[in-house]
Amino acid sequence: MLDLPSEPDGTYLLFDLGNKEAREWLCRYIGDLIEQNGIDYYRQDFNMEPDKYWAAHDEAGRTGMKEIRHVEGLYAFWDYLLERFPGLLIDNCASGGRRLDLETTSRSAPLWRSDYYHYDDPDGYQGHTLRTEFFLPIHGTGILQTDEYSFRSSISSALIYNWKITEPGVSFLDMQGARERVSGSARLLLRGLLSVDGLRRPDPRQHLAGFAPVEPPVGRDGGLSWHSAAPPIRTAALR
Repeated sequence: MLDLPSEPDGTYLLFDLGNKEAREWLCRYIGDLIEQNGIDYYRQDFNMEPDKYWAAHDEAGRTGMKEIRHVEGLYAFWDYLLERFPGLLIDNCASGGRRLDLETTSRSAPLWRSDYYHYDDPDGYQGHTLRTEFFLPIHGTGILQTDEYSFRSSISSALIYNWKITEPGVSFLDMQGARERVSGSARLLLRGLLSVDGLRRPDPRQHLAGFAPVEPPVGRDGGLSWHSAAPPIRTAALR
């Protein structure tokens, strides 16, 4: 474990994935835990600032090596899990999407892509889905609101209902209504649209944000778009 010598009373330690013996122990421990409990969905979160731990333990003249070895160790740890459990889903979270790179996205899916959902900005949610969809098809987010516009603006490959029924002003009936809006055939259509390669964008002059698959699932041609300006429209041209 890596500590902070400058904070001897600190309560947070960073597991040293760059330490081969420690990493091998972690691989066995987590691997056995997954096997013994029949786990097929492994979520790893990372809510801390590791740079100061790495810097505190870098050797003189070797600045950055602790970070490099840690990141390499993370990839090796996930490779071990995927080799031992080929069907395992790794959900990659780091205060949302703060650990997305080519290597992590080839091994995992960020089903909580950003903590931005806290800011009650449905247009921002749309922007995340629209732009992220072009390079990372499988990703998800959370939803706090139950109104139709916010709920539909949060639709992506995965949607986590983070509703708290104990909070004032929150209605269980609103929660049920929001879920029913994407049930049945609508859910099947969305699943098809959000799990294919190749996207077409609506004409921006129509004040639309959205996309549609270039090669949609058989029998389910369609698209997903958000209209954000008047006057309302009923048809849109895709290019």
